Amino acid sequence: MSALLILGSLVLLHAGYCSYEYHAFVKTTGSFVPTEIILEVIIGLVIINFGALSSIKSRYRLGITHDEVVWPPSTFLMPINLSEATGVVNSLGISEHEELETRRDFIDVKQKRKEYTEWLANQEA
Repeated sequence: MSALLILGSLVLLHAGYCSYEYHAFVKTTGSFVPTEIILEVIIGLVIINFGALSSIKSRYRLGITHDEVVWPPSTFLMPINLSEATGVVNSLGISEHEELETRRDFIDVKQKRKEYTEWLANQEA
C-alpha cells in the first residue's frame, strides 16, 4: 500500500474526528463546519487521489501458449499505438479476436475432443 494512501487516509480520519468533535461542541448553534476542516478534507482527498494514481502500474502476464513471463512495454500505461498493443497481445500467444473465437457457440467440440485425446495420448506415452 502506498504511503500517500495511508497519509491521505489519516488526514481524512483526522478531519472526520475534528468535524465530529466540532459538532458535539456546537450542537445548540446552527453554524457551518469551519474552513480548516473543509481544507483538511480537500487536502486528504487530493493526497489519496495522487497516491492512487501513482500506484497504478502495468503488471507482467503469463503467456498462454508458452510458459514465459511477458513484461509490458511501458511501466505505467499501455501504449495507445494499436500496432504495439496488438504486439503485446500477440506475445501472450493469443489473437486480438480471442474473446470471439473462444465463445461456446464458435468452438468446434469435435476438434477440441480430438486435440484432448491426442494430448492425453502424448502424456501417457
